[in-house]
Amino acid sequence: MKVRLDDRQRGIARTAVWVFSICLLIGIAAWRWSALVAVLRKVISVLSPILAGLVLSYLMNPLQEWLEVKFGKLTDKKQPHPRLKRALSVSATILILLAAIVGLVAAIVPELISSIKNLLVNLPEYLTNMTDWINAHIATLKDNQPQLYSMLMNFWDTALNTANNFADQFEPKLDNIASGGADLISTLTSSA
Repeated sequence: MKVRLDDRQRGIARTAVWVFSICLLIGIAAWRWSALVAVLRKVISVLSPILAGLVLSYLMNPLQEWLEVKFGKLTDKKQPHPRLKRALSVSATILILLAAIVGLVAAIVPELISSIKNLLVNLPEYLTNMTDWINAHIATLKDNQPQLYSMLMNFWDTALNTANNFADQFEPKLDNIASGGADLISTLTSSA
């Protein structure tokens, strides 16, 4: 016996198959969630440069099209050169993007280095203030729980000495990094 379905029944059957398939996929995803997340992380890590390129090209497209019109007016005096104006506009857009990146780096890096240097210079004062605050808040433990108090104080003294040693060792290196960064920025800006 052959069953004949009309259009309404076929639509209901298609919907039922889709709902069943989606529920099955959701069930498998819930059952193997950690494996699914691992696969998604790998896919995203592979696709992230492609996605970044797509976003960047999408954002730079209006500038490129505007430059193409402007270069078209310059190059199309006697006869049209569509490939030339396209190449010039793409090249100019990439140069503008690179100049913007170099400008941002040149503006941000020196400020970041000076902020880190100020933090390292003021670190002993910050640590002294924190030590006073900690001593004020755990002073009640000194009488009630002397072992916990001594353990916390030993831990804090070790952390304080480690932070001071780090600041003393890292500050001269930061000056070298700052001078090298300044040289790199000046080289990049002069070559750009």
